[in-house]
This record gives sequence, C-alpha cells and structure tokens, in this order.
Amino acid sequence: MDNKIVLRVPTGVDFSDLNLDISQISGQLIYDERPLQIICEASGVNFHSIVSNDQAVYDLISLWYQAHLENGGDIDLVQELINAENEAESTYGVERVQSGSKKWH
Repeated sequence: MDNKIVLRVPTGVDFSDLNLDISQISGQLIYDERPLQIICEASGVNFHSIVSNDQAVYDLISLWYQAHLENGGDIDLVQELINAENEAESTYGVERVQSGSKKWH
C-alpha cells in the first residue's frame, strides 16, 4: 500500500478469522473478506480500494499479521509460507526461487 495507515483491529476480530488458505488448483490466496472489511472501516480505509488490488490486500494482511504476532498472537502457517517465499525471493532473486503456489503477490 502506498499510504501508511494506522491499523485498528476492533476487539473480537482475530487474524485467524481470515481463514487464510492457498488454492491447490490455482495457487491463489483464499481468505474471508469480512475481517478485512471490519478493519478497513475501523481504520478509515476504503475497503473496496484494498480488495480491488492484490498487492494492497497482501500488504494489509502482512501488516495485520505483524501486529498480531507482536501482540502475542498465534503463528499462521499460511502467512508464514507467504513470508518464507517472499524472503527467499528477496535473498536469492525471483528467478532463482522455484515457483510454488505463489500467486498472491
């Protein structure tokens, strides 16, 4: 996301509510939009502008996950896979990382 936002996660909304998964068929990131909509509303961010841009969705989810972990939240294996693939691409270059299921970024 180009603009910095202050992420506000209302009480009762948890990272696990996203139900993150990766499609075995398409490799696309699958998630429940409702928690993102709630967070966008609480944070004063236009929800439709976020979900219409895959990179913005990824950035928002990553920002939320970082805050989630900093506040003692549980590890999410799907998000950890995404983070590991991004780290490998940053370290070794996209061309040297075997293409897996990544189509979310």
